[in-house]
Amino acid sequence: MIYIASSQKHNGKIQEDLWIKENLTELGFSVEIIPWTKLPSILGPDDQVIFKSIWGYHQELNAFTEFISFLETKDIKTVNEIRVIKWNLEKSNYLRDIQRENIPIVDFAILKDESRYNEISDSLGTETLVLKPLIGGSGYNIFKVTNEKEFNTTVSRIKDQRKGTIAQPFLNSIDSGEISVMIIGGDIQYGMRRFPGIIAEKKSAEYISLRSLSRKIEDISSKTVSYLENRFGNTPTIIRLDYLQLDDSYKLLECEVIDPDLYFRKIPDSVRSDTIRALLKIILK
Repeated sequence: MIYIASSQKHNGKIQEDLWIKENLTELGFSVEIIPWTKLPSILGPDDQVIFKSIWGYHQELNAFTEFISFLETKDIKTVNEIRVIKWNLEKSNYLRDIQRENIPIVDFAILKDESRYNEISDSLGTETLVLKPLIGGSGYNIFKVTNEKEFNTTVSRIKDQRKGTIAQPFLNSIDSGEISVMIIGGDIQYGMRRFPGIIAEKKSAEYISLRSLSRKIEDISSKTVSYLENRFGNTPTIIRLDYLQLDDSYKLLECEVIDPDLYFRKIPDSVRSDTIRALLKIILK
């Protein structure tokens, strides 16, 4: 059995999950979309789990970390692999690793108990900061702050939820959208210009063909994929790299390998078919 892991809130409601299920079913496989919390009681040794719309797992972090450790202990085949997911859970871990490879990333600072607004804003070279939990996703608890009062209030709010805090500079280019690159098996499939609407205006995402993708973004993406392949011994099956533009260059904002939205609903049918075909070729090895 192949299980497409979702969440209680999104189970059976996300078109991306349904398209993957439909394609696997047409190939003769038994497939079920199910909340990840229900999987431990039903998984067998030959089953496989594809992490998809598990959005919100960070709000049940203890249960989720126990779940992925369970999968690892039982040696359940997963997409992506559990060791990759564990590495990607906390932003400070993977951002530091990527930064050491001289891959251009958006600057960041990990806040300590004694961290002060002036200190962090000086180190990042801006008065306008973006604060977010070290473990989180889907725009959860992301704030823009411009002064000490906002900084202290926001840090306290994130601390109350027992999560560390990361600070990054606010870049005006966010108004032009984040550029996301979708990578399957190490190969770039397409891009998306995203406007999540968390700290800037929310707009509909826009498809970017592979031909129209910036060569600079392609080069950074290739270098990041090479690093991941060297680090883990193989390339994670599904990768989404999110970028922001800075002057005439680009910097990596996030590397998503746990449950990235691939925006199948926003891309041409032919591109979606090719991407799903590439994904299934790896999953069914």
